[in-house]
Amino acid sequence: MCLDIRPTEICALLSDHYGEPLTELQRCPLALTTPQTLIYDVLAAIQSCLSAAAARGLKVGACAVACHGQVDAVNGVSMVMPQAPWHAPVHLKYLLEQKLQLRVEVDNDCVMRALA
Repeated sequence: MCLDIRPTEICALLSDHYGEPLTELQRCPLALTTPQTLIYDVLAAIQSCLSAAAARGLKVGACAVACHGQVDAVNGVSMVMPQAPWHAPVHLKYLLEQKLQLRVEVDNDCVMRALA
């Protein structure tokens, strides 16, 4: 599963292990009001992908999250999101892994696009 957290939306899709898309790109609105709403919106986008996977009989093995702003990729922490009204780090990797029981990788959006 691939997610791209942008300032106003989350783009999500399922891909195979070669990066080939298995589903259409889903665009989910994002309200950057609090870290909690960020997590809620990310989880909603992920649940939508998981539902699409289940409908196609696919199993999701991991989640890659591209996040705009400064990211501590080693720990999976969004350090600073320039458009967000808060200035505290958000521990995306930890929070998402706890909720989803999936391996989650988080990095800056430019780095993730370069890897893709």
